[in-house]
Amino acid sequence: MVDTLARAGRALLGTRRRRHQPEAHFTGLGGDSLSALTFSNLLEEIFGVEVPVGVIISPANNIERLADYIETQGSAGAQRPTFTTVHGEGATSISASELTLDKFIDAQTLSSAKSLPHAGGEPNTVLLTGANGWLGRFLTLEWLERLAERGGKLITIVRGRDADEARARLEKVFDSGDPELLGRFRELAAEHLEVLPGDIGDRDLVWTPQSGSGWPTASI
Repeated sequence: MVDTLARAGRALLGTRRRRHQPEAHFTGLGGDSLSALTFSNLLEEIFGVEVPVGVIISPANNIERLADYIETQGSAGAQRPTFTTVHGEGATSISASELTLDKFIDAQTLSSAKSLPHAGGEPNTVLLTGANGWLGRFLTLEWLERLAERGGKLITIVRGRDADEARARLEKVFDSGDPELLGRFRELAAEHLEVLPGDIGDRDLVWTPQSGSGWPTASI
């Protein structure tokens, strides 16, 4: 599988390297979001599996992990939502009304969600996704400020191979040339931030339960 992916990448990107290492990243081989779309189509022709562009260029995925993704897509319950599963095969006209929850969340989870207890009062722990995005960084800082007042904690999910890489990616968005902003983020993050490596597009956010703990550990 890895060798087939490597040869497909060489054919698409025109690289002369005879053999790619399993840890090589698509963008590190010269690919970008546009060529990733072509690569996605090529992989679907070869393996019959739709591989989203986001999976191909994810900083957490290399050739070996792409091979694992393709293999697991055939497993029951492992399917990740894609353009085709949401809008239909060969769709040329799409609508926002097609983005219904049942396309992304299984029926059992949706049904049981109605009976879940609702939290009351000011939260002491907040889970935030998209923290390193353009809007997410502002939300991250705002929540850190609010939670710091009562000793709370902000938990963020950021794509990365491990917690250190995920945290570095988040900190990078605050390193924009304003040392005061970066310093304030680091001050708040030291006591009130936990960064978990994960991907909201994958099943269970690519987490596996940790025995004896209320929090999962990342398993990417």
